[in-house]
Amino acid sequence: MKTTHLLRPARRRSSVPARGMTLIELMVAMLVMTIGIVGLVALMARASQASAGADENQRAATLAADLANDMWLYNTRNPPTIAAWTQRVAASGLVNAVGAVGDAPTATLGNTSRITIRWKTPAGADRVYYTDVRLN
Repeated sequence: MKTTHLLRPARRRSSVPARGMTLIELMVAMLVMTIGIVGLVALMARASQASAGADENQRAATLAADLANDMWLYNTRNPPTIAAWTQRVAASGLVNAVGAVGDAPTATLGNTSRITIRWKTPAGADRVYYTDVRLN
């Protein structure tokens, strides 16, 4: 009696490389993406802080300009609107804001006053804005 053995066909190797990613490659890709996203979030936080600082400076400049206009209008360093201006500075949204009018440094021209606004940033740092106003 003759026995026949069935031969299995040999597996052919494909010339096409394996597709897909290994687990290590995926983890490295996720790490790189995570580092990039964290960097973008940090950049956005810094931009937000810079924007808030610019907004505070703009508020102080506007308040100082308002008082300077009144000083020029009344041609005096103590216009009748100074008490209301001081209250507006305190209520301006700047933390612990205080406005004052004093003499400008001696190196400036005569009859010059200095408007000073002091406040604290949300982080607690002291900030000062001043402008000099010369009256005729």
